[in-house]
Amino acid sequence: MRDSIEHRNIRAGKLTVRSNSTGNGKTLVGRIAYNSRSEDMGFREIIAPSAFTESLKTNEVFAYWSHDSSQVLARQSNGTLRLKDTPTALKFEADLDPNTTWGANAIAALKRGDVTANSFGFSVAPDGSGDDWEVLPDGTILRTVRKANLYEVSPVSVPAYPSNAASLRSAPADIREKLLKRDADGIADADESDATCDCDCENCLDDNCESCSAPRCDDTRCLDRNCPMQETASRSHLLTIIQRKLALI
Repeated sequence: MRDSIEHRNIRAGKLTVRSNSTGNGKTLVGRIAYNSRSEDMGFREIIAPSAFTESLKTNEVFAYWSHDSSQVLARQSNGTLRLKDTPTALKFEADLDPNTTWGANAIAALKRGDVTANSFGFSVAPDGSGDDWEVLPDGTILRTVRKANLYEVSPVSVPAYPSNAASLRSAPADIREKLLKRDADGIADADESDATCDCDCENCLDDNCESCSAPRCDDTRCLDRNCPMQETASRSHLLTIIQRKLALI
């Protein structure tokens, strides 16, 4: 059984597309850089060199279109997805098939520059054996992923929201407490801000959050506006729900 899968986004400049030997097909080229700090997710994160080495010996990795496992762009077992683990990055090449709807869509979107982000899905053992957590002198919480299972690489138009709940499974108790407190402080700050949410779906722009059409809305100000895309039902219950989930791990 897989541990909870986390998704991380690598922004523009990491994906390129080139012609391949099949003629009208294209090859997607990207990389997951090691020792590169992530965006701020409440904590920063780096993937250590060789973090995926053991996983690559046993796990088959897929390339999906926007994380959709029903839209497989390439896979290791048939050679259409090729991975190369180097000291600085995990590099990959995925051959895209224009004869599939999602392959054609991917080729068009990548060539136009509509899709520039690369996201990857991985998991770390919840017992803390695969990562280290530390608080740096400036207060930054840093997670170093040293051993992880890699499952997918996906070109995406909208970056995946970091799966903090899954990340916290392996965090020491004192780190969890700090991150949970930051979540709570963030919610308090949202109470004092403009009541209008920042979701850019058409309905939310019309102040109709009850009909939110975004795939996932993460604006805390929507919590009290009956947004159906929020993971939690109310602001007052958010911290309690997170704590209950962690208690069950």
